[in-house]
Amino acid sequence: MEIGELLQKCRLEQGKTQKAWAGEVISPSFYSKVEKGLNRISAEDLLQLLEANQIPLWEFFSQLEGEAGRQKKWEKDLRARLMQAYYHGSQADFQELFQEVQASNFPDKEEQLLIVAGWMETVKDDKDGDEALRQRIKEKIFNIASFDKKKLMLYCNFMDFYDLDSNRYLSRQIVEKYRQTRDVDIQVALLAIIVNLLSDFADLRQSSGAEYFIEAGKQIPTRPELFFYKNSLLFFENLLAYQADPKEERLEYCRLAVRNCYLLGMPEYGQEVEKFLQEHM
Repeated sequence: MEIGELLQKCRLEQGKTQKAWAGEVISPSFYSKVEKGLNRISAEDLLQLLEANQIPLWEFFSQLEGEAGRQKKWEKDLRARLMQAYYHGSQADFQELFQEVQASNFPDKEEQLLIVAGWMETVKDDKDGDEALRQRIKEKIFNIASFDKKKLMLYCNFMDFYDLDSNRYLSRQIVEKYRQTRDVDIQVALLAIIVNLLSDFADLRQSSGAEYFIEAGKQIPTRPELFFYKNSLLFFENLLAYQADPKEERLEYCRLAVRNCYLLGMPEYGQEVEKFLQEHM
């Protein structure tokens, strides 16, 4: 719930008009736009408004944070379940999540529906893909002004919709911006982007330019939250090296990374990586 929506809720509970509620703090016309989300109210005016209408600060902000907290938890859970559906290649799970989001009442529902639909696209063959949908997602990513955390996560999830040259250019910009970050969420996204890009390099048997991204990934300190991505980095680093110079040692490291997937409870993903290895040795 936004500040304007919560102010409106509190006002209606007291049975006041917007003019009576705004009082001498701000003009009724300005306040009307605050409720609609068209104007931003300053912290000073907000505090005066709450005090004038006998709304305890702790009560107002606990309601505001509670709603935001519920949405944040819901979005985190949604991302985790999308990831699971992706690793299992389950269109049925994607459909269930799509229906769940559709039935929700969160303010960014349309954006979340687009994201779920985009994830469904990532497990389709290109020949079966919805080009119009993919273009909408690319435009959404492009329209976010800078590579903040939100744009980073979106791009990471939907790199498949770009060609290798575009991904190489965008990924280098991201690495340059974030290679020194200590934010774990950004480190996860950064490693995922690097791994996705290396997968494209290996798929095309093209190692030129890959070393930069491999080294950037290796410079990120290994920690428990990053183990999966570090394991994937190990796999693609050695597969690319094997493609350039087929030494058995490199292949053994690839097989070790595959075994780790099975041992850590990701058999479906392990099978996909093993299949990729067989096709690109």
